[in-house]
Amino acid sequence: MNPNGDHYSPRYLQPVIAEDTIYAVNALTYGANVALPENQYLRAVSTAGEERWTVTLSAGDSTPVPSLPAIRDDLVLLGLDQILRAYERSTGETAWTVDIDEGIHTIVPTSQRIVVRGSRAIIAVASGDKQWTVPYEVYPSAMAVAQDTVFVGSSKRISALDPATGKIQWREDLPSVTDGWGVSSLVVVPGGVLARQNSGHVYAYTKTGVKVWQASEIDDNFATDGTSLYAGGAGSIRSIRVANGEIAWERTCDEISGCGGTINVLDVTATEDGVIAALEDGFIVGLDACTGSVQWVTQAPITIESLAITDNAIFGVGDLDDPMIQLTA
Repeated sequence: MNPNGDHYSPRYLQPVIAEDTIYAVNALTYGANVALPENQYLRAVSTAGEERWTVTLSAGDSTPVPSLPAIRDDLVLLGLDQILRAYERSTGETAWTVDIDEGIHTIVPTSQRIVVRGSRAIIAVASGDKQWTVPYEVYPSAMAVAQDTVFVGSSKRISALDPATGKIQWREDLPSVTDGWGVSSLVVVPGGVLARQNSGHVYAYTKTGVKVWQASEIDDNFATDGTSLYAGGAGSIRSIRVANGEIAWERTCDEISGCGGTINVLDVTATEDGVIAALEDGFIVGLDACTGSVQWVTQAPITIESLAITDNAIFGVGDLDDPMIQLTA
């Protein structure tokens, strides 16, 4: 960050990829001596690195941090403060806007509706209008959408909503822990959902709200292929069976050729061919999903904080000087 008062530090949020185009939003890091910039940007870049269009995001006298983008058919969806905006994927032109009346944090599109996690509510939008709103007294810190359920995590509980009406189907208080009760993330799995608390505890619930297993010491950078949960931790990657919570394998980073010493896992992605993990110092690792054996290791020139995967390439979002790069072809 530049402390001179006339600069700001841009960074890219995790991009989304549709067909041959990457859609990415820059966020802005402010400080006490850093001037508030006027705009942020939504960019469409081909997977070959050619910029296709750029949209300047503005909100009057303020510039709120945008949400992660989401793709629905031929549209790119973005939340900017309380406004849900849809842009044409081909041109970046605005297709429509909806005022959500809530600060937008997460957008999950489905074939029938768009579900939005706001500052104090979960909102469904259909045909350009709000379909239903479920208010929350505390910040709903996580959301995951299945075909027949919207799962919501808050400071002390997980709840399940009917996606057609917003009606609450069930609520369950999370087990009490002393080092972080709130829900940091939710992931849909076959037959239910996985909920992670800030403490690093992960709980598996059925779609009817029955807790079936729990695990601990799991960082907030995990992925699933429906069969296994691939979780990063301090210096290791674990595979946990979704059905029963048993550890199938664990691979420490110092076992990975070329890494040397214990380093942390920054992001994990499950693919059809295996597991890809981003480690500190720019290491990117491919692991066999069944055994955890190392398939390949490469090192990027920057530390990769998050990954985006296509059928034939891996892209990484990293530091401020080189925020997004293609790692493999």
